[in-house]
Amino acid sequence: MKKFHELIDLIGSEYGNLPASQRKVAEYLVSNLPEVVDHNSRSIARAIGVSDATVIRFAAAIGYSGYAEFQAEVRKAILSERSISRIHSAVSRNDKGKTLREHIAEEHCSIIRNTLETVPEEKFTKAVRMCTEAEKILVLGGRTLYGPAFLLAHKLNLCLGNASIISNGGNYEYDQLLSMTPGHLFIVMSFERYSRRIYEYTAFARKRTGAKIIALTDSSLAPVNALADLALPLKESSRDSLESTVGLVSFIEILAAGVMKKDPVRTRNNLHRMEQFIAPEIWFPENSEDPGTR
Repeated sequence: MKKFHELIDLIGSEYGNLPASQRKVAEYLVSNLPEVVDHNSRSIARAIGVSDATVIRFAAAIGYSGYAEFQAEVRKAILSERSISRIHSAVSRNDKGKTLREHIAEEHCSIIRNTLETVPEEKFTKAVRMCTEAEKILVLGGRTLYGPAFLLAHKLNLCLGNASIISNGGNYEYDQLLSMTPGHLFIVMSFERYSRRIYEYTAFARKRTGAKIIALTDSSLAPVNALADLALPLKESSRDSLESTVGLVSFIEILAAGVMKKDPVRTRNNLHRMEQFIAPEIWFPENSEDPGTR
């Protein structure tokens, strides 16, 4: 896998061998290479003012089988560069006189504000509607995202009574996914670095179940976005945050509040039923003087 700067160098080294039309592509991409990740060859060609075929031939001229392989190489380079840069920044932070707690608190406040700005209101409204209309909701998040996934499943279940988390391990994820139908909703979380296994589960759900899919990710680079009916790339954490999920957790709280507001009667009835039948089994009574007696 080439590093980002090596891709730039590769384009420069081949520049002199390219015809005039492909040189225009090279000149554009040297300054705008990250755009390759989010745009197909037709979009890149339109931005430059050349034909789609010219962009494809350019990718072949610098050593790739086609634009798709070139695009995949750029994606890998950017993800690797971002991960290394973030780790370096986290361990070599200069707090400029601030305590670590102050620095992190300010950073998290900024991330939460950025998260709100990242998701357009129409997409948020669609996510709420997909949740309230689903017959059943399954939520999946691996590794550091298992906690946020559990929180989302719990919040949605409090409101709607039909949500649960997919348990990890033993390949039983496939069994749980296979129970889904076109009337169900699958919510998947995938943050950098992107898990191949999470992508495979999502692809399975897309192909085999017919369920609707919402992807909660940290960037438009996340591979699962392409499989989702609704992709919500939350603004990525700042370079000083190592695997921060504060923006995601904030969005989970907002989404749950949106679901509650969308269907308050159902939420009220579900909470009442839980208080009536479940609360006595798991909570101490408020007027108990000696909880140890229960």
